Amino acid sequence: MNILSSRGCPYNCNFCYRNFGNRIVLRSAESIIEEISVLFHDYGVHHFEFIDEHFTTNRERTLEICEAIGHSGLKISWRCLARGDSLDKEMDERSRLYMGRHGNRIRKSMDAK
Repeated sequence: MNILSSRGCPYNCNFCYRNFGNRIVLRSAESIIEEISVLFHDYGVHHFEFIDEHFTTNRERTLEICEAIGHSGLKISWRCLARGDSLDKEMDERSRLYMGRHGNRIRKSMDAK
């Protein structure tokens, strides 16, 4: 199930269609968890795709969402779009901690040094 947790992207990549422009509008982690919970409990949805242009734009918010999903007890999987240079080892470790075996870890496509 697609979820839009933010609109916009601060980057000006020449290959990107940038649907929502450069201004970033973020939903709260609470709002996102509430939507996921309703879809999970009422409709049996177990997999979510964050279709934001750049899910990891705000690092603290990304970690807050991972933590909120982990503490919710919902056994879901998810995917997101992100720039590789916005990810780091802590994001991978924290997402792994809070998502456990039921979700996807945030991973960088190249080795972290």
